Amino acid sequence: MNTYLFVGTITTRAPLAYSPPDHVAPDKRALLPRMTVPTAAGPLDTVYLSGSTIRGRYRHACADVCLAREKPVTYERYLELTVGGVKGRAAVRRVGLSERGAYVAGEPLLSLFGAGASKVGWIHGRLAVGAALPAEPAEPVVLNGRRGDGTEDPILLEVLGEEERERVLLAAEANQQRSRAAAKVGQLRRQIARANGAEADLSELRRSLEAARQAEEEAASAQSELVGSDVSPLLPLAGYEAIAPGTALSHRMFFRHVSQGEMSLFVAGFARFAEQPRFGGRGAQGCGSVGVEYAVKRLDGVRAHTVGAVSIDPGRWDEDGSSLVLSGEPACWLDAWHDSAS
Repeated sequence: MNTYLFVGTITTRAPLAYSPPDHVAPDKRALLPRMTVPTAAGPLDTVYLSGSTIRGRYRHACADVCLAREKPVTYERYLELTVGGVKGRAAVRRVGLSERGAYVAGEPLLSLFGAGASKVGWIHGRLAVGAALPAEPAEPVVLNGRRGDGTEDPILLEVLGEEERERVLLAAEANQQRSRAAAKVGQLRRQIARANGAEADLSELRRSLEAARQAEEEAASAQSELVGSDVSPLLPLAGYEAIAPGTALSHRMFFRHVSQGEMSLFVAGFARFAEQPRFGGRGAQGCGSVGVEYAVKRLDGVRAHTVGAVSIDPGRWDEDGSSLVLSGEPACWLDAWHDSAS
């Protein structure tokens, strides 16, 4: 058993977006979490990449290589590997130390990442994954957008018939009329709320409000008859915060008292991660791509000895090269994983 430290950098190659469920702005924009870090100028807030996000991505990559060898598997086994199992209401049976030790010894993934509800209950993981922090406090970029209705798409002239094109354009016009009438209704309601004049003035405003309401209903009805819905396909998207491309995030991982088999599995998972190196969400919008570099150190008491390095650079694909480079002991661990397949 040895103890290893992976110390290095995660560099964003594209905007990196991830938001916990409770991180939402009043305008519904998804927010990055922030952390207060000490600096020479005093405490400053910065965006960062959470350790749980990194750990979860690495765990799923390791689970992928395990499942590729074990399949087919039960759904319970899948959950055990990917998320550490799901605890049910049934009472957990007591497991002796010998049975627990024998089971964990044959489960390098659970031994590394831990489990909350495995076949032998709770398992404490040997891998500690820290948060990835920028060298200097960083502000996020904000990405917004909108969904269009397609009426400006020139392909409509090719894929729609003449009558269908006319129907779509009439529906778009009805939607514009409905929007204008709705804006007029809001304006008149505000005027009535602020009005302090004579009753005659209020009566005129109320008549105008009723006319605007009627125009809004007629336009909505016309749009619904034309395209089956009075809701416009046009939709402003709430947007989201992201860590800017090119941001270097310092990162460390600590492997405590691990076996060579456990390290072989981790490097095999790291190689699987290299096939699609990304963190966070918004993958369909091209977000999350990263480059990763770690120096691998073996700890001997209070001393550290560099025993190799691992790196992932998706930019090497542009040169028809491999995104993954291993040296020293990590290269031997990956060879050992491949050899163990037989």
